[in-house]
Amino acid sequence: MMEKTLTLPRLGETMEEGTVLAWSKISGEEYDRGDILLELETDKMVVEVPALEDGKILEILADEGAVVAIGEPIARVEVESSEEVAEAEEAEEAAEAALEGVESTEAALVDASDETDELQVTRASVAEWLENNVLHK
Repeated sequence: MMEKTLTLPRLGETMEEGTVLAWSKISGEEYDRGDILLELETDKMVVEVPALEDGKILEILADEGAVVAIGEPIARVEVESSEEVAEAEEAEEAAEAALEGVESTEAALVDASDETDELQVTRASVAEWLENNVLHK
């Protein structure tokens, strides 16, 4: 995880500043991408500001009622670093590939078991074998 400072985004071409009307999240609270973080009033409208990535509010720097210029800090947050996101995506892809391998291995073993009554293979036994012998080495 890495710490990051959220700044007031430009929400309109003529916008120079905004007033924080209300925070939807509190310090210490986790949020998901797309969750509304705060409600902001500009010179022309009231808008909800969504999270652009998953994270956790560490500290709110602009209290409700504060007038903040574009680019000024509004909160400190903790988010996954791009390296952590890449590692998680790689792990997910590896798991999907392993599952595909399980399915093809299972199909081959089931075909083989049709030829002999002695071999009993289930998806669970193949998955367990792969987990113990391939995925965790």
